[in-house]
Amino acid sequence: AALLNGMTMRCTEPNRVFELGYRSRELDLALRVEGVVKPLVSRGTPPFNKGHIDQICRVTGEMTLHGETIPVDCFAMRDRSWGLREDGRQPQVGYSDATQDADNAWLAVTIGKDLDYRVSTGFMIRDGEWAELVEGHRDVRRDEQGRPLSFTIEATDRLGRSLEAEGKVHRRHVFSGYPS
Repeated sequence: AALLNGMTMRCTEPNRVFELGYRSRELDLALRVEGVVKPLVSRGTPPFNKGHIDQICRVTGEMTLHGETIPVDCFAMRDRSWGLREDGRQPQVGYSDATQDADNAWLAVTIGKDLDYRVSTGFMIRDGEWAELVEGHRDVRRDEQGRPLSFTIEATDRLGRSLEAEGKVHRRHVFSGYPS
């Protein structure tokens, strides 16, 4: 019998290749997610609890939305953590990334208090060479209500290469990883 509503996930190669499916009245997804670069693994270091994986993946397949089939071929970040999260006041965490292709991409995770955001972890891939970010800063420009408008990131990786990026906010979504 066909799946009427719901989600499926199957790992076909441990820690690297996944097949994802979803079906509802409006949307069907049939996607393959394949890790294409070395993952960044953080073990119990802030802001992560028991551990965390960040990995650039190639996503291929198709989605059917309201009867229209749309091919999918893009890059996405695999963002996986585990362990208990302690409730209470937490620092602000920024998660910024960009991928041109498997040989040119970056991720900068920043932690901030009082609008001072320092790079806590991340990586840069330039011309196929992967290295962890070791220092950096993220500046956020906000409107009069405190909502972000744009940001800049300046960072350096373990090989001494510099990263300079700027972005403009087009959509806002606040992810609250803690109940409080």
